[in-house]
Amino acid sequence: MCSAVAEQVLTLELLPVYLDTLVRAGRSRHTISSTRSDLAQLATFLRSQDLRATTTADLTAFFAWLGRQHGNGASSLRRKTSTVKGFFQFLHTSGRLLADPSIAIPYPPAEHTHRRHLTSDECDAMFLHAETPSWAALVACLVDCGLKRDEVAALRWGNLDLAASNHGLLHVRHRQASQRVRRRTLPMSERLRAALALHRGTAGTDPLVFSISARGIDFIVETVARRAGVRPDARVTPQMLRDAFATRRTKDFMRREQRVVDDAERANLAREHDRILLRELGLADSSASAARFRRLADSMEPDRPEGVRLLDA
Repeated sequence: MCSAVAEQVLTLELLPVYLDTLVRAGRSRHTISSTRSDLAQLATFLRSQDLRATTTADLTAFFAWLGRQHGNGASSLRRKTSTVKGFFQFLHTSGRLLADPSIAIPYPPAEHTHRRHLTSDECDAMFLHAETPSWAALVACLVDCGLKRDEVAALRWGNLDLAASNHGLLHVRHRQASQRVRRRTLPMSERLRAALALHRGTAGTDPLVFSISARGIDFIVETVARRAGVRPDARVTPQMLRDAFATRRTKDFMRREQRVVDDAERANLAREHDRILLRELGLADSSASAARFRRLADSMEPDRPEGVRLLDA
């Protein structure tokens, strides 16, 4: 195919072609948007340079420029490195480039932040400082069910069974920013059902439970945390509430495992608990998140056990 495009000047005019490939692959709107933004920065740096002439040294200079001129930290640079590698791999595998200059580009070392997980007391304080039943229910969806932010945004009244026994059921069936969703059913906490019941009485006919954007969820979580005095020196995010759910859930699993005497049986039970946790969180069985939450649970102070369980997938 390279001969077929020998006279074509390969600039980032090919970006729409690459973005269309990502759309057809089912990537989320957020991924498409960040990819477009990252590669627009590459276009600014390379100007009108033919991508066939772009070298590893050019890309190294680009990432140095991002750090120097734009103040990008390790986290942003790691994401943009992945974006650039994906773009050049696409150009190479589609025959538009004879070689991929991004192969030799290393990822920047990951930042290790040692951020302490939210405790049950902090999560409870946030729930109590939510000024409306809608806000309280939103906080509880994150911290009592471990939903992803865009799953909360896409939650519909038809996904809820407030009349089910043991405080009701929540069926995860939709995500706001992606067509891909790991379907599962989770039991509600008593406080989540109560908040949803109060919110339902004033919600009108909108099929969405919260009718809010992902950024709106960020705002609510930050506002409630500030009013509750939780982490006044840091930004509290929906992911931190979801992580708090997963860490406490893991701690509960580890308590059960400690009661098993046989080593092999304990190891099998731990693997089963990891599988359950990943399903509850809507993650792939191959995810490394279960190991991360075990490390967090190991470091946490004695905390209240949780009784949430996955009912189906």
